[in-house]
Amino acid sequence: MSQKHAQAIAHYEAGRFVEAIQLLEVLLIESPTSEQWNDWATAQLANGDAAKANDGFAQALAIDPGNHAAAINYGGLLCTTGRTRKGKPLLGGLLAVVGDAERAQLTAFLANDPLKRDRNPTPVPARSTSS
Repeated sequence: MSQKHAQAIAHYEAGRFVEAIQLLEVLLIESPTSEQWNDWATAQLANGDAAKANDGFAQALAIDPGNHAAAINYGGLLCTTGRTRKGKPLLGGLLAVVGDAERAQLTAFLANDPLKRDRNPTPVPARSTSS
């Protein structure tokens, strides 16, 4: 992860979503990656722009269909915005390839009607600066 990308993640984790978005946009212009698109979309969603987040998660998956973080985030967004016919199969398809903790969360999420939940799932950046 580049220094700029790590800095953008630090801004995101500190709740400075606009600053994270700005840094990620510079990176996306320089050399776009699936991970950066996922993180940009995650920051957009945290900043309240679900439409931009939708587009960013879709871009991340277009570049790398194997980006599980982007698929989870995109599927969760689709389900919580009423597009469960597209979101549930995306999330369900991940059950066989994610780790135990993610599988348990996905199973619980899919078992509930996401539109009746009190809150949206919390999207996650592709990587975190904390270990």
